[in-house]
Amino acid sequence: MYRIEVLIATMFKENENEIVNLLNDMNINSDCVIVSQCNKNGIENFAYKDYKVTCVFSTERGLSRSRNLAMRYATADIVIIADDDVRYNDDYSEIVKISYEKHPECDILTFKVKNDKKYYYTEKRLNRLLIHKVSSVEITMRLSSVKDISFNVLFGAGSSYFLCGEDNIFLTSCIKEKKTITYIPQKIAYFPENGRPSTWFSGFNKDYMVSKGAAYYELSHLLVLVYILQFAVRKYTLYKKDIRFFTAIYYMILGINKYKKILKDNVRSYEKDMRPAV
Repeated sequence: MYRIEVLIATMFKENENEIVNLLNDMNINSDCVIVSQCNKNGIENFAYKDYKVTCVFSTERGLSRSRNLAMRYATADIVIIADDDVRYNDDYSEIVKISYEKHPECDILTFKVKNDKKYYYTEKRLNRLLIHKVSSVEITMRLSSVKDISFNVLFGAGSSYFLCGEDNIFLTSCIKEKKTITYIPQKIAYFPENGRPSTWFSGFNKDYMVSKGAAYYELSHLLVLVYILQFAVRKYTLYKKDIRFFTAIYYMILGINKYKKILKDNVRSYEKDMRPAV
């Protein structure tokens, strides 16, 4: 039987009581690794219900760094990527375990989480195009299959550079490494209706479009302009109140140029992202 760990990214939780309250809110019923980006470094281990909790406190910032740190401290067979505003169904652990038992050939399985998202009705193998519809909280993984793959710390909430795109970049890296990704049409979690607003998305503004352009360039240098054009067309009804069509394209191209400059300046320490002193 597979052992499950939920990898939770949170901020400014600095003691066991705050962590326990979070686990209650999320309805956690499995082992977990929590990375709390706060004002101290350290590691604490304690029991929650009958489960093992590993809590890593870190002064680093950025969602991708939090994900990478959680993966380093994870020890389970299967890990579930989580944000701290998700609430899990009572049977999520069993659903995930059974799904991996049925799919021994798969390295990554994605599930339903979002309330208002249109999902496929049947199981589906995901390729480089289809992974664009996947968000990080829908991802579960065989830890042994992805131990050498990390989230790009230049992208994601809290990054100093680009505020989104880290989930698609990560999955693309997995596909490049010949990992198999399959969607399972079962719901394991949801976002409560009274949940907090997004910590990074504030509309289809300049920063968002710049980030999309940079992410598309990282996904494929050759297809970046195709990605940009399809996004500008496909999402037009969503962003037209915030930004004009050609302005959106212009900002995404700015994102390409910004990312090229970053790479030229060798701001790529994430490739050898070292474990911080905790």
